[in-house]
Amino acid sequence: MNNITNNKSKRNNSSMKKLFLITLLASTSVFAQTTANSPKSSPVVSNEQTKDSTNKNLTDNGRAEVELGMKHLKGIGMKKNPQEAIKLFTSAANKGNVDGIYLIGAAFYNGEGIKQNYGEALKWLTIAANKGQTSAQVLLAEMYYNGTGVQQNYPAVLKLLKAPAEKNIPDAQYLIGKMYYFGQGVKPNSQEAFKWYELAAKSGYPEARTGLGVIYLDAYASTKNIAHYNNAVKMLKLAASQNEPVAKKWVQNNIKK
Repeated sequence: MNNITNNKSKRNNSSMKKLFLITLLASTSVFAQTTANSPKSSPVVSNEQTKDSTNKNLTDNGRAEVELGMKHLKGIGMKKNPQEAIKLFTSAANKGNVDGIYLIGAAFYNGEGIKQNYGEALKWLTIAANKGQTSAQVLLAEMYYNGTGVQQNYPAVLKLLKAPAEKNIPDAQYLIGKMYYFGQGVKPNSQEAFKWYELAAKSGYPEARTGLGVIYLDAYASTKNIAHYNNAVKMLKLAASQNEPVAKKWVQNNIKK
């Protein structure tokens, strides 16, 4: 992608067809699928932690409490009981279990099983993130990115996302790419944005595919190289097939059936 330029002022009129797409992309949340009811904002631990733990002795450094708490939270093999889940996560956290600490923070963030409190979410997520809990690092980064319960801080976001991105967490890779594209906390750099979007897109992340599509359209506007336009269409169609709203709108407006 050597033809991609960081100088947005050099774009000509042929880029106007997709300006609305860039505007929409800039206004979307850091994690477009992150809502209070979506899997990405709900407390999540590894699949192994949802295995049967009902008959375990709850003394395994808090791991068993986390496992049983997840069953109560998700209603796995029992009636959903978020309040009981919080009690179990708290017990695990008191034993130093980092997943328990994260899950309490996530519960405060979502208001699930406990009254929503961003200040408490920030406190617990910071503790877990400092201990290297990946999900806590990503959720805490979202808070700093959006200014949710804390002053917006782009440098903090990038610092928090470094480790998760290196572990191939697509949420983190996508947001780093977005920040490089729009120059949030860093100088605008389409090359870096492309790199991180591409990594997230390999995991099937729809917003990252949209981001790649935008960069390919930028390249096409600058070079008139039809290969860039074709790559843009490919990426945006893939994202649209996943119901990513920005890509879906672009495809509807620009691709004839």
